[in-house]
Amino acid sequence: MSKRTIKLWTLGLIVSLAGIYGLSGRSVGAFSAGPLPSRTGAPALGTFPAEANCTQCHRTNPEVNSGPGRLTIGGLPQGYSPNQEFTVTVMLTQEGRSRYGFQLTALDDSGNPVGTLTSTDTRTRTLSGAAGTFAARLYIEHTLEGTNQGSWSFLWRAPAAAAGRVTFYVAGNAADGSGTNTGDFIYTNSASIQPAAASTPVTTVSAASFSGTVIAPDSIAAGYGVGLATGTESATTVPLPTTLAGTTVRVNERAASLFFVSGTQVNFLVPAETAPGAATVTITSGSGAVSTGTLQIAAVGPGLFTANTNGQGVPAAVLLRVRADGSTAFEPLLQRNAANTEFVPLPIDLGPETDQVFLILFGTGIRFRSALAAVTVSVGGTNAEVGFAGPADGFIGLDQVNARLPRSLAGRGNVDVVLTADGRAANTVTVNVR
Repeated sequence: MSKRTIKLWTLGLIVSLAGIYGLSGRSVGAFSAGPLPSRTGAPALGTFPAEANCTQCHRTNPEVNSGPGRLTIGGLPQGYSPNQEFTVTVMLTQEGRSRYGFQLTALDDSGNPVGTLTSTDTRTRTLSGAAGTFAARLYIEHTLEGTNQGSWSFLWRAPAAAAGRVTFYVAGNAADGSGTNTGDFIYTNSASIQPAAASTPVTTVSAASFSGTVIAPDSIAAGYGVGLATGTESATTVPLPTTLAGTTVRVNERAASLFFVSGTQVNFLVPAETAPGAATVTITSGSGAVSTGTLQIAAVGPGLFTANTNGQGVPAAVLLRVRADGSTAFEPLLQRNAANTEFVPLPIDLGPETDQVFLILFGTGIRFRSALAAVTVSVGGTNAEVGFAGPADGFIGLDQVNARLPRSLAGRGNVDVVLTADGRAANTVTVNVR
């Protein structure tokens, strides 16, 4: 090969490299495939000096956070538990930008790395710190593929033992896409989490029957404990919120919708996606206090609401009378006792032979019954024909069962009402038939 050929080949290689790596007459500044390590802008901690940030290379706008954009860290829990893993999301927004980048690290108050960062896609990568002082630190940053939009998600796993406060330090670049180190805006931010407080027990039962034997998905449950919320609040919007007074509920790590919270009671909707079997309930109050417990999930877990809200006595129900001429009327079946301290049955008048009287019960945990025929209602030991068993229109988590009262019940007085669905019995309630 002649010298001329060698020179031409070398010149071609240099041109190719310039196209691939963005080489110019000055040092590379854009770092499209990810910045140099240890560029998060983390402050001096313990014996560690402060880290550099991206303004060392991106010089047009040298002041950090001087642009109109915003850099945030999301997905952090209020407290972490040993070996807990969760998704962290870094988001960088600024109008008029075409390329974005970031680098993040997690450190304790002494500047030591904490936990494990894991990339979950090709838009991010992990790397070790710069040789020397920061060599032991771990980082996650964008890749070339991850520069097309300013949002990146990845995993952080907490250490096997609590390490005190953990702070996530991040630097971001909202770039103009010119491929140079000019025209860009650099941002930094941080967010901290503490070890989760030791959990206290919570007992979860059906909000209708107050039984914790089995609870169905998409049913209304009640959790009882201490320190469950920093205040008392009821939901006032639909869809239901997943946070009330700062309290959240998770069932097998799925967020549950909330009806009501107080220091000792939380009413929530079991997520419809919850699989059968043992499930973990985690209630976190606005103070960060954590309460945990378990419950058993089954497709059907019937419970009937009662007027005295204790799962016993007269049901929270109504009567529907259908007369021979087709006219209908709703009638009560409960009343206050003489001392006005609780609800008791109001005698049901079945009326003339031509009247049909339906008992309309309200409960939860019934809607996923395998078939209408799998739902039975016994009143005083006599079968009452079930015409409907399913969700109550316009109500979240509430189920309705319509049963026609047999005329043979006339004169029986107080009688037990026993509902079963797919072989599981609800709490027994009481009505009176005169």
